[in-house]
Amino acid sequence: MVTKLKSVSRLKITKVVAFLLMVAAITAAVAQVQYIAFRGLDPEIVLVKDYKDSNDFAYEATKALNEVPNVYDRYEIPEDCGYYYYFYNGKKEFDNIPDHGNYGIPKDTYMNHNECYYSYEDGIWTFGTDTNPNVILPTDLNKDSKLFVAFQNYYLEQKQMEWENNKQIIPLILSTLLCILVAILMLVTLSITAGRVQTDNTLHLTKIDLVYSDVLLVVLILLLSINVSFQIVQRGQSDSYVGFYEPSLTMNEKYAMIFIIAISILTSSMIGCIYLSLIRQWKAKMILKNSILYKLITKGIKFLSDFFKSLFINEKINSLPYTKVIFYRQLIFIGTSAGFVIISMLLMIAENALFLIFFFLEAFMIYWYIKGNQLSLEDISKEFSERVEEQMKAERMKVDLITNVSHDLKTPLTSIISYVDLLSKEELPEIARDYVKILSDKSNRLKNIVVDLFDLAKSTSGDISVNIEILDLKRLMEQTMADMDENMKNSGLFFKIKIPETAVNIRSDGKRLYRVFQNVFDNAIKYSMKGTRVYVNH
Repeated sequence: MVTKLKSVSRLKITKVVAFLLMVAAITAAVAQVQYIAFRGLDPEIVLVKDYKDSNDFAYEATKALNEVPNVYDRYEIPEDCGYYYYFYNGKKEFDNIPDHGNYGIPKDTYMNHNECYYSYEDGIWTFGTDTNPNVILPTDLNKDSKLFVAFQNYYLEQKQMEWENNKQIIPLILSTLLCILVAILMLVTLSITAGRVQTDNTLHLTKIDLVYSDVLLVVLILLLSINVSFQIVQRGQSDSYVGFYEPSLTMNEKYAMIFIIAISILTSSMIGCIYLSLIRQWKAKMILKNSILYKLITKGIKFLSDFFKSLFINEKINSLPYTKVIFYRQLIFIGTSAGFVIISMLLMIAENALFLIFFFLEAFMIYWYIKGNQLSLEDISKEFSERVEEQMKAERMKVDLITNVSHDLKTPLTSIISYVDLLSKEELPEIARDYVKILSDKSNRLKNIVVDLFDLAKSTSGDISVNIEILDLKRLMEQTMADMDENMKNSGLFFKIKIPETAVNIRSDGKRLYRVFQNVFDNAIKYSMKGTRVYVNH
């Protein structure tokens, strides 16, 4: 069952459906969140039962407590503010309590609003039995000040009714959470099956996976930023802040919703493709190596490593005495010069005349460096000349050896060929004639090898004569093939010959060119595969 489920999940159609579901779920969640934002609804409604325990009421109470002490010169509190207030600043009283003629905090008023009031007197705060603990109390009141704020019951009841009415968004919030859950589930499924196919367990990469991983990551972050920024901007298109549930949208908000849905589909699709590409690269263990940053770091490390190795660990330089001296002289010159320059600059900044000494020292270092390199180069040139002379001497000895060996082989070989020729003219049994024929062939072949060896020695020494004459290349080729006819027939090769019918006159050494043609045919017969074709074209 598990194997069958895995096989189905790796189907291309399954992946496409999962991807589309993920995009649709993300888009639906974004649209619903944007709708809630357009309506000005607070998700806190789901978690808080009563309005007076909400952050909205805490903000309203904090605002009232900070506005009332400034009512005498900075604020005008509207009559329908929803609360009674009394404030005494040590000189004058301010309040909106009906029929309040006596100075001091009206005890009877806050006793009738004992569930939600805030009182400050003699530097001490007292609260009602059911006040919000998140209210931020003013801190700039002196001990002579008196402050009293009590929220009216009818106002709290009205706000509670609005709070209950706003709870109609709970199904919308649950739907948004469901969309998010579906999107996460599809994303996990696509992550598991990314790069896998039904037929095998090999990881299959696509063309987008060849893009550098850090480039893909930057594009992904950019797309996310664009999506979020666009939603924030479009959220500002809401015509008004709605404090209670109203399902209808204005025309501007509808247009904004259409744009948000379109952008969400586009960006979530692109983000999904990039995310899956990064997952495939991660599975292939190439997400780090397939990044520009990694390549730059590795190349930088390699460059620095090679640089420092070249300074201190250079086998090619250290193996030669003269180059080793030049190399370390260069290191000393660079290090010392850098030190002199830095010290001179510091002394110049400090306006100290001692920096002139380091200029003279630097001039001496330059002279020492140039003079030392000149001597080293002279030594290198001298040693190079000696080694060239030794090499030439060895070459001459080799040529002399080859020449002598060739000459020494030539005399007995000529005698052997002569005696074999005499034997071939005698009356001999058939089997003896075969032996004489083999001796004749092998001795002639050995003669050719000795001649080639002698010519090689002469060509190496530059003492070879070439007899240039006008000759017919076609006739020379035919003569060569006639001499090689028997070997060509017994080679098992198919010779495709195409030479001109008319004479082709050239200037060359006929004897040596004949040997070249003969060697080419001989090599073709020896080293070509049996049954193949050999083309002879002009």
